[in-house]
Amino acid sequence: IERVNRAGEKLKKENGLINDLDIGYKVFSLTDKPSVDENFALLHPRAGVAEKLYNMLVATNKPLHAKIEIIEENALYRVENSFYAIDSFKTDIETLKDFEIYIDAYSTINLEKYLNLDIINRENIRVVY
Repeated sequence: IERVNRAGEKLKKENGLINDLDIGYKVFSLTDKPSVDENFALLHPRAGVAEKLYNMLVATNKPLHAKIEIIEENALYRVENSFYAIDSFKTDIETLKDFEIYIDAYSTINLEKYLNLDIINRENIRVVY
C-alpha cells in the first residue's frame, strides 16, 4: 500500500497535476466461500454490506468504479440502470419493475415476495450467488 501511495504521489509531481489526477484505489480481501447450515440456508461468513455489493457488481459485470447511489442504507443501491438488494427494503418494488433488480442470495430477503410479482418481464429480477 505504501508503495502504491508513493508511486501515485510521484506521478502527480511528475505531471504537475496536483489536484486533477485521481490516484485512489480500493483494497479487497478474499473470504471463505459460503456454507450451508442444517436448514439449508446459505451463510456468507463475515461479509459486510460493501463486500456483498461489490461481489454482486462483479457477478453482474458492472465496473467497480461505477457510481453507487444509496437508495436505502444497508439494503438497496442503484448502479447505472440496475438496483441491488442486499437486504429487505421498504421501497415499493413495483416502482423498480422496469429496471434490472439483483437480489443477494445470502441475505434474509424473502425471495417469494419478489419472485411472484405481477411483472411482465420477470427476466428483470435475478438472484446473485
